[in-house]
Amino acid sequence: MKYIKCFVVLFAMILLLTSCDSNNFDSKNVLGVQLSPDNINIAELSTKKYLDDELNSIANFEGTVEDLNRIYPVECFREFKDGYRIVYCGESKICYLTFDINGVKVFGRVYDCLKTKDDFIDIILGQSVDSVIAIDPKGDYVFLYTESEGSRISTHFTKDGYMIMIHYDDSLLVEKIDCELI
Repeated sequence: MKYIKCFVVLFAMILLLTSCDSNNFDSKNVLGVQLSPDNINIAELSTKKYLDDELNSIANFEGTVEDLNRIYPVECFREFKDGYRIVYCGESKICYLTFDINGVKVFGRVYDCLKTKDDFIDIILGQSVDSVIAIDPKGDYVFLYTESEGSRISTHFTKDGYMIMIHYDDSLLVEKIDCELI
């Protein structure tokens, strides 16, 4: 009888553990918003194009992810090492927001998206920041205007749904290029 009880308990535990299959996970994070698939870009995820005034309002939004989702339904929601990013599309601009792991807004800005990923294909290591600016004068070059000793990275958002980050050395020459889906 003692062995039967042990067998039943062990069998129940096995059933419980095997029922937690990761394939049944619905890709929602702790904030309750659907995470976007890693292999689909903003152009495919976004069903609504926002006007420039709306994008500016979203960028200036103060509140949590849940609050934002109630007013402007989130369609592109991705996780990264420090939290989450949410992106909204306009005709030729995007609104890029970051939130900490608790869902509190950290950053929001509207960016022009006038170039494609292919416009950056000719940038090579060792090229100057000036040559990158010539390719994309609307990129984010905030590191050029701050006195901090932080990273030297320009960020470029493309109309075909990519974020390109170009890293520069102390002489402001390209040392690394990263590209990922928005």
